[in-house]
Amino acid sequence: MIKIITIGHIPKDCDKEIIYCGDSLSSGTIELNFRIEDQRIIGIDNNFHKPFESKFFMPNSKHLKELSLFILNFGLELSCNSIYNGFSLLLNKQDSFSQKFRIIESFGGVFKNENLRYNGKIYLRMYLENNVGILGEDICLKFL
Repeated sequence: MIKIITIGHIPKDCDKEIIYCGDSLSSGTIELNFRIEDQRIIGIDNNFHKPFESKFFMPNSKHLKELSLFILNFGLELSCNSIYNGFSLLLNKQDSFSQKFRIIESFGGVFKNENLRYNGKIYLRMYLENNVGILGEDICLKFL
C-alpha cells in the first residue's frame, strides 16, 4: 500500500471558499505532494526523493528534518516534529502530541474555507492508495 501525503498552506489573502487538495492553482494554495513507498519518499510535483529506514513517521528523524528543510524552500514552514505530530493525528485519529492540529471535515480531498476562516493555515492530507483505489483520506489543519 502506498501513502500519499500533501503539505499545504492557504495564504492569508486567499479568496477561495473551497480548497481542492491536489489542485493548488484553482484553490490559490501552495502545496507539495509526496508518495511514501518502498522505504522512500518521492515528490509527486517536486524533486524531493529520500530513502529512509524503519518507519516514515518517526519523531526527530533525519528524513523528516530533510523534508522540513525542503518544504521551507516553497514557503511552507513546518518543523519536523510538527510534520510528525500532524500525520500522527491523521494516522491514529487521536494523538496527545497533536494538540496543534485538528482533523476537519472533508470529502475526496476537498474542504470548505467558509468565510475564509482557514486563511493563513497549514494543512496536511494523507490517504492510502492500492490497486482498488483510494482509502482513508483525511485532512487536518494546524491551529497554533
